[in-house]
Order: sequence, then structure tokens, then C-alpha cells
Amino acid sequence: MSAGFDENFDKELIQMWQENTFPSSGSPSDLSRQLSGMVKKFDHRIRWRNIIEYSAGVVVLIRSMFDIASGERLLFAPLTGIAAVLFVMTYMWKQHRIQPLDRGANASRYRAALLQRLDQQIRLLRNVRYWYVLPCWIFFVTVLASGILQGRRLVPLMMEFLTVTALCVVVIWLNERVGLRKLVEERQRVLAIDTDSNEL
Repeated sequence: MSAGFDENFDKELIQMWQENTFPSSGSPSDLSRQLSGMVKKFDHRIRWRNIIEYSAGVVVLIRSMFDIASGERLLFAPLTGIAAVLFVMTYMWKQHRIQPLDRGANASRYRAALLQRLDQQIRLLRNVRYWYVLPCWIFFVTVLASGILQGRRLVPLMMEFLTVTALCVVVIWLNERVGLRKLVEERQRVLAIDTDSNEL
């Protein structure tokens, strides 16, 4: 999971919020076009973030298949890895099935759509420890258990396990603290955009 989003989008929101460029100075069509562009930018960055996540998932799946074929780990470890990756990828896919807006949508609908997308990402980041980190950490537990049962040296196994556990904690912190704060700030700026006065 990424902890935040691209700075250009955030700077655009900040400028709109500080300069109050939308409320009464722009025409309804200008406002709709600008908000439409912001929705598209948001969808684009989420799509690319997901592609990166799916690509990482495919790598883990391939590695798990090699583990099964080679017998490097006991079978329950790679099977758990496959289950964890499929769960995370399926969850992400289901959470990002948003219907695109009509091209003729007004500014209020584009603003509502942007808020909906931000709210969805906020919910995902608030729960990232459960749907993303926990399945991965369970896989790491099975890797540790597999190594112990195979009689491998305990100290290197524990060092590896503690390292990936620390990484899990960092991922949680980056998403639930840094990333979540950025999204909440973005949401406040979108809320401050006045669309009603442009559509009178």
C-alpha cells in the first residue's frame, strides 16, 4: 500500500481551497470540467497503485508455486501465501469497482463522486491492518513455523520474522497515520469547494 498520493493532485486542491477559485468566479461548465479532471486524476492514480499491488501479488504467487514445486518449505506455508495474496487482491478489486460518471454530470455530482472515492480510500487505510497486513503477517508466521519444523537454525529464522514483522508495523503506520492524514486533508479541501453557487 502507498502511504499517500501524488503531490500535484494535493497541490491543486490546496490552491483551489486557498484561492477559492471555484465558487462564484467560474462558470458551471468550467467547474464541472475541472472537477471531472480531478476525479479522473484520482481514478488514474488509484488504478496505477493497484497495478503495482497486483504485480507484487503475482510475484508472490509465482514464488509460492516454486516453493511448492521445490519443497523448500512445508506445503502449508506457500498455500497460506497463495490464500493471503488472493484474498488481498480480491478485496482490493471489489473495493474499487466504482461506476464511472456520465460526461454530462454537473459539478455537484463530480464533487460527490470525488468525496465518495476519498471516503472509500479513507475506509481502506483505516482498516489496512486487517485486510492487508494481517493476511501477509499470517503467511510470515507459517514461513517461520515451516522453518522450525524443518529443523532450520532458529536465530536466523527469528531475525527474518522480526524484520518482516517490523516492516508490517511500518506499513500500518505509513497508511494509518501519514496516508490517512493526507486523505482527510484532501477531503476537507474538496468539501470546501462550493458547487451550489455555480449551478444557480
